[in-house]
Amino acid sequence: MKPFLLQSRPEADAAQNEYEAMCKYGRLEPQQLKRLAMNRGELGSINLDGYSGIILGGGPANVTDPPEVKAKRTYEPRLYELLRELLTATTLFWAPASAWAC
Repeated sequence: MKPFLLQSRPEADAAQNEYEAMCKYGRLEPQQLKRLAMNRGELGSINLDGYSGIILGGGPANVTDPPEVKAKRTYEPRLYELLRELLTATTLFWAPASAWAC
């Protein structure tokens, strides 16, 4: 099994740097860390049993953003659904640079 990185960074360079840092400091080869860009509509159904953990990367969004800003983020409802699933799952969850874990 391998960890899974969810990213919401719109800047390609920042997202790539974050991915490389997770691989480097997590001592993972790139093929060991699956990556998904939520802000590009890639957050669909995820079988949590297939992953040893979920890492939620950083990004420009956070839970204290006003509703009109949140409405522009189409991935947010699915992210909240996934976070609720994680509450009852045995899958590890880590959000090192995220305000979503509040």
